[in-house]
Amino acid sequence: MRSTSSTSTAPAAGRSGGTPRSSRSLVVRSGTIVLAACLAAGALTSWAQGLLPEAVNSFANSVSGWTLVTAVVVGAVRPGLRLGALWGVLGFVALVLGYTAASSARGLAYDPTLWGAIGVAAGPVIGAAAAAIVGRDALRRGRSEEHTSELQSPMYLVCRLLLEKK
Repeated sequence: MRSTSSTSTAPAAGRSGGTPRSSRSLVVRSGTIVLAACLAAGALTSWAQGLLPEAVNSFANSVSGWTLVTAVVVGAVRPGLRLGALWGVLGFVALVLGYTAASSARGLAYDPTLWGAIGVAAGPVIGAAAAAIVGRDALRRGRSEEHTSELQSPMYLVCRLLLEKK
């Protein structure tokens, strides 16, 4: 007589393609953080143009400022490369839409088409670069490259081998 097992190779209920629920919730949470932070930052840039000194007020609405904000926000949620690329697009476009909404509320006309298209084109590069720089395990890395190579020098290897034999 064969016994039947309750385990199955099919995805469990509540899972999509075998992705654990906790992974999906992390993706949703990180996407929500990127969206909210970039919408808020985009809106703030519209207001900052009128508040900052003339020497720096153009930075509030520049592509370099929005690139920096996108990279920092995406890096803060520590995605993998693919998700980083997606969050880069989401973040950059959200900055543009936040700016558009705040400008409209201030009575200023602004067409987001050009900068939205730039966000779609540049966002994946910005997001993937931010993800590659911070990596998922950046906080867990304990040693610098210099420290690691120092420990691998012949002198240290001999010392460690001698200590391990004791």
